[in-house]
Amino acid sequence: MRILFFTFITLTLIYNSAISQTYDLSGEVVNSVTGSKIEAVNIIVVNAGIYTTTNKNGIFNLKFFNTGEYEILISHTGFSPLKQTINIPIKETVFKIALEPAVIDLGEVVITGLKYTTIVKESPLPVVVTFKENIEKFSKISLADVVTSEPGVTLTRDGIWATDISIRGLTGGNIVFLIDGNRVETATEIAARMSMVDLNDVQRIEIIRGGTSSLYGSGATGGIVNVVTSGGDFSDRFFISGNASASFSTVNSGFYRSAGIKTGDKNWYLSLRGTQRNATDVSTPEGKLLNSYFNDNNLSASAGVNFLEKHNINLSYQKFYAEDVGLPGNSSFPSTATVRYPEEKREMFSVGYTLKQAFNFLPTFKVKYFYQEILRDVEVKVNPTVTLFPRANHYTNGVQAQFDFITTNSIRIITGLDIWQRSLESRRRRVVSNTNTTIGERPLPEATFRSSGIFIQSEFDKLLPNLNVSIGGRYDFINVENKKVENPEYTIVNGVRNDNPPNRVTLWDANNFTGKSWSLNFSTLYKITNSLHATFNYGRSFRAPSIEERFLFADLGSFIRAGNPFLEPEDGNFFDLGFRVWEDNFSLRLNGFLNMFTNLVSEEAGTFLNRPARISVNVGKATLTGFDLFAEYRFFEKSSVYLSMAYVSGKDTENDIPLRFIPPLNATTGVKSIIYKDFEVDFNITVFNAQDNVAPGEFTTPGYAIFNLGLNYSKIPLGFTKISLFAGVENIFDKAYKNHLATNRGLIKLEPGRNFYFKVFLAIE
Repeated sequence: MRILFFTFITLTLIYNSAISQTYDLSGEVVNSVTGSKIEAVNIIVVNAGIYTTTNKNGIFNLKFFNTGEYEILISHTGFSPLKQTINIPIKETVFKIALEPAVIDLGEVVITGLKYTTIVKESPLPVVVTFKENIEKFSKISLADVVTSEPGVTLTRDGIWATDISIRGLTGGNIVFLIDGNRVETATEIAARMSMVDLNDVQRIEIIRGGTSSLYGSGATGGIVNVVTSGGDFSDRFFISGNASASFSTVNSGFYRSAGIKTGDKNWYLSLRGTQRNATDVSTPEGKLLNSYFNDNNLSASAGVNFLEKHNINLSYQKFYAEDVGLPGNSSFPSTATVRYPEEKREMFSVGYTLKQAFNFLPTFKVKYFYQEILRDVEVKVNPTVTLFPRANHYTNGVQAQFDFITTNSIRIITGLDIWQRSLESRRRRVVSNTNTTIGERPLPEATFRSSGIFIQSEFDKLLPNLNVSIGGRYDFINVENKKVENPEYTIVNGVRNDNPPNRVTLWDANNFTGKSWSLNFSTLYKITNSLHATFNYGRSFRAPSIEERFLFADLGSFIRAGNPFLEPEDGNFFDLGFRVWEDNFSLRLNGFLNMFTNLVSEEAGTFLNRPARISVNVGKATLTGFDLFAEYRFFEKSSVYLSMAYVSGKDTENDIPLRFIPPLNATTGVKSIIYKDFEVDFNITVFNAQDNVAPGEFTTPGYAIFNLGLNYSKIPLGFTKISLFAGVENIFDKAYKNHLATNRGLIKLEPGRNFYFKVFLAIE
């Protein structure tokens, strides 16, 4: 893969098109009401693959290498988006653009998870975005805690620190998780993958709900989560800026601190950030949730270089490290066990190259290589005399190459290849103290999962008046290879090692599985009026079973949870119908969906090694139906009321039983108001219905309602700095409640109680 990546770089640099002339365009973006300059405005040249933002003085600069007509999209959170058409060359090279303020969400948030840059309002897919400002306002521990405020997204727990999400009833391997477009691949049991992200380093979180395998390949049957980190960016002039933050939460005595610095100019940039967090056991209305503490830290860096005008190289590095993290419980361990992570680490490196505006018909070419290692180190005290020490290394690396073609002003073609592989190496020591015995085991075989895909996506903007159409397809080759596993590997009794212990059994024979699959999508967005839009999406998606689903072996004492090497890939057809309203005083996003699966992976009772077991199987046919809704109404100049609601029903249609791990009907409603300058109040209520339509073996959970209050005062000038203050209380009435996807996935019987939090952010410009 490294050879392939550098071959792309070399071939592209050999072709370094001669630049006979460049055309510079500058602009200033201001608030139409106050006249003040707006920082971080998104400037997208729709048919040239160019994206930039305004600096702190509201200034942006664009460089064009080719003549022609270009459409520029200008957007910023809190303002109505604006489109403007220009012709290059142009006499006027400096523009002044005034944006109209908008209190409610008008779909102006930028997204890149579709493999090109656009805004939510222009995307036919059911996309939701959580941006940095919302992360700062509230007290959240993990990425999963943050995004569960979005409709159709529900928190799943294996611990207070170890979290993940469900999208429209699907979780784990059914959701592709990306950081800056790079896959995060780790265990699908007690994943905790969304816990290994520094929230202070996040610019925005993009979630595409529903089957989208044609964009990202295996695993996207439930959706895609793409985390865009703050990183750095080029500027028209030299700059240096910094920021620092600190916060405290009473529910777990959590103290978090973070600091970052950015610098650069038009030819280079550098960004550095560090974060450290520690917390004790969480308080619930019925006492402490034992073993729920955590300690972690993060270091991230990114750099970029512009050279030969058309070319730039970007590098990024992230190291997230957790030490001594408690895990209150999970169904993979006996209920009496005490579990913790002595060490948990995610380390990622990526390097990317971009060629901009090589020709009028080729606005961008991108190629990127990434490498990631995740270390999972666990300690399980089964009882006073038996302790398990599982340890696993997950290695993922990949190459992505993408060409963007513009055939006319209304047709865009995106094509490329996506190759990645995940390798797993795991071992486990079983220490029996009363007999001075250590037993070496492999809970999973050494295995490698490889995926190679070719994709093409066509965007027809204004194919017919007011109609945008998107058609995409993908073809993937999958290979899974594992080595033979015999347990125990060795025993050590009273210091004497035996590499050929008695009673050794074969868990899994060596295997090599190959397969291929195709996927496609068809999406439309019809603009009934400028503010009323209708969308339709159809997708055929697939998911190849993970290494854990094929080879899991978890001995829970009374029974075993076991994988199945011969699982068939999941595939399905996904339908989504949407309606959107984008008025100045009212916005609405309503989507109804129907997902029909074949070979959905589940578990059923059986025997393994002559013992009772729950074994991974393919469910013949299954359906997921439901809706998600978000609405916001401005009832006063700077005040609005909002509602987020979601419902999903899952059914194994062959056996006529409910699917596992389906969240109940839930909603969040609230009111937010700016009562003085930038002082905002946000009061909301989250309601979950009872979940009693459950699969065999699942617990039912009662309904509940919790009340929350947030206060924030943003960007208070103080000399050459700006201070933002945040405070609030979560679960105001200290309600004792259960999360259905925590109670059934793990052993957490109660969620956190009342929490007062305080935050301060300092920006130095």
